[in-house]
Amino acid sequence: MRNYVSLVGRLGNDPTSREVKRGLNVASFSLAVRTSKGGQEHTSWFRISAWDRACEKAMSMSKGQLVGLSGSIQIREYKNKDGEEKISVDVNAREIYAITFTEAKKEPVAEEEIPW
Repeated sequence: MRNYVSLVGRLGNDPTSREVKRGLNVASFSLAVRTSKGGQEHTSWFRISAWDRACEKAMSMSKGQLVGLSGSIQIREYKNKDGEEKISVDVNAREIYAITFTEAKKEPVAEEEIPW
C-alpha cells in the first residue's frame, strides 16, 4: 500500500518558508477542508509542509486561496502544554496548485449562427 492523499481546501494562513537543509526549502501553512454530511458542514484542519517545487508554488499563494494538493499523511502524537495527549494529522505536500473559477461568457448567439 502507498501513503497518498489528495485535498482541496482554503489556506488558513499565508505560507512561511524556511531552509531545512542546504538548498532544501519547506513552506508551512494550514489548510481548511470542508465536508458535509446529512446537511451539516464540518471543517477539518491540516498542517501542510510543502517541499521543493511545491514550496515555491505555495509561497506565491495567500490566506483564503482555494488550492488543491497531493502528498502523504503523517500522524503525530504529542502532549500539549497542559500535558494532554493530542494527535495531529500533517500532510507532506509534493504537488500544489491554485484553483480558480472563471465565469463562462454568456453572449447572445445570432439566429444565423445556430446550425439547425
